[in-house]
Amino acid sequence: MDHQPIVLPIRLQPSNLRPIAYRILSKKHGLNIKSDALKILADYIGPKFGNEWKSAKSQHFLEEIARIWKEQDRGLFIDGEGLGEVMKEIDSLNTKVAKKMNPSSTTHQPVQTSVDALMAGRRDTIVDEITISEDEVSRTSPPTSVSPPPIRESLNWKDYFKVINAFDQPLFDYNHHRKQYELSKTKDSKFTSTSVDANISLFQRRFHIVKDRLLRNENFQASSFNAFSSIQGDSENNSITQIKNLLGRNNQRFMLFGMLTLINGDWHLQDHSDKIQLDISQAEPNLGSYYVPGNMVLVDGIHASGKFYCSSMGHPPGERRIDTLEANGNIDFLGIHANLRIDKELNSKLKLLEREMDQKIIILGSNCYLDDLKTLDALSKLFNKLSEEPNDLPISIVFNGSFASSPKHSSEYKNLFDSLAAILDTFPVISGNVQLVFIPGENDQWQTPLWPKQTIPKIFGNRINRVARNVQWASNPTRMVYLSQEIVIARDDLGSRLRRNTVLFPKLNKKLDDEDEDLDEGEDDNGDESRTEIERLESLPPRISEARKVVKTILDQGHLSPFAKNLKPIIWHLDHTLHLSPIPSVLILSDPSSPAFDVTYNGCRCLNPGILIQKRKLNYIEYSLSTRKAEIKELHF
Repeated sequence: MDHQPIVLPIRLQPSNLRPIAYRILSKKHGLNIKSDALKILADYIGPKFGNEWKSAKSQHFLEEIARIWKEQDRGLFIDGEGLGEVMKEIDSLNTKVAKKMNPSSTTHQPVQTSVDALMAGRRDTIVDEITISEDEVSRTSPPTSVSPPPIRESLNWKDYFKVINAFDQPLFDYNHHRKQYELSKTKDSKFTSTSVDANISLFQRRFHIVKDRLLRNENFQASSFNAFSSIQGDSENNSITQIKNLLGRNNQRFMLFGMLTLINGDWHLQDHSDKIQLDISQAEPNLGSYYVPGNMVLVDGIHASGKFYCSSMGHPPGERRIDTLEANGNIDFLGIHANLRIDKELNSKLKLLEREMDQKIIILGSNCYLDDLKTLDALSKLFNKLSEEPNDLPISIVFNGSFASSPKHSSEYKNLFDSLAAILDTFPVISGNVQLVFIPGENDQWQTPLWPKQTIPKIFGNRINRVARNVQWASNPTRMVYLSQEIVIARDDLGSRLRRNTVLFPKLNKKLDDEDEDLDEGEDDNGDESRTEIERLESLPPRISEARKVVKTILDQGHLSPFAKNLKPIIWHLDHTLHLSPIPSVLILSDPSSPAFDVTYNGCRCLNPGILIQKRKLNYIEYSLSTRKAEIKELHF
């Protein structure tokens, strides 16, 4: 049996390693290694490669570090902390490859040659990143081949089914200079950890995230040089001008991007460079969205005499989830995957596992008033219906607050959950097999107007915790991870707040009044495109039209609370937990002020179960996790 030669460790000085590191990392790969990282690298290479620290194997090791660093888009500067993570990843992959190549070997076998095997091992896993159709499998597999075992035998779905509260999410900051996310210096997610700096950077971060997403859109990317473009008048691509660059450029048309604000009764647009007053008397907004203070909007118009006269206004175009993830280096914002990066190979397997599993969740309507006997009666009927089919139980039931119709004393509030626990105790099939998630509302104990809201203290649900096997007291909003899907659940009266604070455009209102007069007089205007769009929107049922406006506004803004601070205060340093960038797989907006809806926008399934109890009817949504389809249901009691 062949044995690897024994490596005698040495103490390698950083100054000796610097020339090789510079030649491979800096000159060849364009990376810059910091002093602390160079020392860590020298302390690692000395014991690992010994006297052969200049050999091809050690240089190959440096090549592997550079390749992984660039693949994970960690930036141009190699720091000590990041280098340690990369080397740990290489060591773990080394161990797996070594065991795979020689499973009978003992743990004492050296692995000095495993960097070469690492490349081969990774090449073996490339196929797993591609979703193969059944036709391709039958075409490439021999007739006598044995079908692979189900994914569920190698992966436990419960390991990838979690409820993550806003206060438990990893904290990220957005570096707009490097256009990438970085772990926040603030390690604590508690309310007391907020700071004035977080308040100052709150809207700046929102602005840069949405603007960088906007500039990735094909309509805002600079086209290649064309010598005849000035002659042909080719202006297919839009260009955004900073507000500070409008100085001295009167009577010219520009497109601006910034935050819509209301100052002393006048509308202003503000970007990172300056602000300018808007004249919206002749503005025609892009229909199908709400426009409220705090929104990031695109404005087209003419600059004159220190004012910007708007001709049109619209929201920045949205972006699909997969495109945002690729642009941000597949960052795992929820901390599920190793090194906070989404493993593509694992993600592909999780998607296959979703198809094998036939599971669902139930989202109850908002305002689950436990102090109302009708609510308790309706829940009892629902639990009885679910218990009749024990093989078709949901894996989770989401209860949306408020759980009291008005603020209660602590003892009274606890009695409400004791009443629910008494009902659950009579349905052991539900309490023993279904996860129960409780989302707080405005009237629940220990809640403030600030977002995100804290979880309901467990002391109020002690009896429910004893009766039910799996209870999750969640924050508001909260995120649920199921295999490859990210589900965001938010309980808020978004629809009513958008309607109360939306901008009233004088020209649009006047045009609607004029069209009503034209209809009365029997006139016909075939050339008005905006009227055609208005008629098309008005032809939709009000429920669908309202749902589309709410969903489009929220997802285009990329934020669960796209309002000014005075309209919806939030915890400053936890603003990133409200971001929808990338947009989730499923967005559940539990909004009793809007009708129940099921809308898909940019690949994101948006659901609203509406209000829980309407007369003698219980409203809820049943969402299939395998087919990603939803069904709005009613239960009469």
